[in-house]
Amino acid sequence: MIAPALALLAAIADPRIATLLERVSEEAHVFAQKSPRFIGVETLTQRGRIAPPRFRLRKGADAAETPAMAYRTTLLVSEYGFGNLKEAQGELREVRAVVSVNGRAVKDRKQARLELAEGMTGDLDRVNKQMLLDLEAYGLVGAATDLGQMLMLFNRAKLPEFEFTMLPDAVLGEGPVAVVGYRQSAGGAASVYHGREVARVPMSGEIWIRRETGRPVRITAEMPLKEGKYAVIHRIAVDYALSPQGVLLPSRSSYSRHQDSLLLVETLATYSDFKMFSAEAEIKFLAEGDKEQ
Repeated sequence: MIAPALALLAAIADPRIATLLERVSEEAHVFAQKSPRFIGVETLTQRGRIAPPRFRLRKGADAAETPAMAYRTTLLVSEYGFGNLKEAQGELREVRAVVSVNGRAVKDRKQARLELAEGMTGDLDRVNKQMLLDLEAYGLVGAATDLGQMLMLFNRAKLPEFEFTMLPDAVLGEGPVAVVGYRQSAGGAASVYHGREVARVPMSGEIWIRRETGRPVRITAEMPLKEGKYAVIHRIAVDYALSPQGVLLPSRSSYSRHQDSLLLVETLATYSDFKMFSAEAEIKFLAEGDKEQ
């Protein structure tokens, strides 16, 4: 009996897509197995719209007197990693511990790393709820979480949830990339947090795959939805780079939220200084040249 995901690959009419997805799903599997053993640094900059005070245009006044849109920029640096949900085997969530806000230290880096490690192996649901409250307290006016593991959208078990289309090649950096379009029929991978609510909706987007290696290097997504009388669209892009240990990890991400044509939130994040720790109970980091036992 052929597994559903393998049957899907065999049934794809365009053999180019099947070949590309086979490699993408392999990288997603490695990510799922290895990423919870990495801790890195996330540097996040957010430009978020501040709700204006009540304003009434006086009679006869020029429209130019209307107050301009106000935005607040917040810079957070966090210790960053991934943890497994105990109640959902194979499901990963981002975990972060903020160490500085707008250049001001709020937590010792060593303490933050220990808290992060405990969160990665403990009650992840509780840690995530507290994390969202912390992000709001530190000044974020809206946040998108769980972007770093978007690669896991395309592990073999989830491939039947999508329709795929071969698109024209693009260029990223100095090399060509194959581009595969996708549309999700159910579920959602990114938890979009706004106003203390989390939206998880079906998405569509593109997978950018390096021609010479077959590795995915960028995943984009769009999620349009209706919020009251407004049309809202969430846009996401996550870039991946190969670590010295041979695991694809996020290198940068972007997220924006538009209400009609108005930008409400724009977030850019970079990820660096990933260290891999051994499988021992006490976290012990491996040097870049070390191999797992």
